[in-house]
Amino acid sequence: MAHTLAGVYLGCSVGFGHHLLGRADVRFAHRFAGGPAPTPKPRHGAGRAAYDSRAWLRHLTAYGVGVGLMLLAVVAVGDSSRTGEFLDTARWWTALLVVDGLVVDGLVALGYRLWPRADPARARASAGTRQPGPTDRA
Repeated sequence: MAHTLAGVYLGCSVGFGHHLLGRADVRFAHRFAGGPAPTPKPRHGAGRAAYDSRAWLRHLTAYGVGVGLMLLAVVAVGDSSRTGEFLDTARWWTALLVVDGLVVDGLVALGYRLWPRADPARARASAGTRQPGPTDRA
């Protein structure tokens, strides 16, 4: 079991490590060293679509590296009685990737790519119309 976790760990480190460490560095610098505030993830438009697409690619990278290493170990050992856990873990990770990575994250990323939500503040400003507020007089 420990060797299969090593494959999962390496895959997740390659897929998510750089992104997570970069976010942690920015937050630490802001909190303790007076650095700039972290920028929030985009909520609308093409920026959100690109953000979700990169997250989806990180999932695929982690899966590809982790399962690739496990399958490489299966081939290198060559004894199916000693490598059954690698194949079981690869099957479970594949099922998880299909449900979470491809269906949920993939559809969300594709949805934002095909039908990006417009920024409500930008839409109001570009329309040039201003709704009367409670302090406006008629």
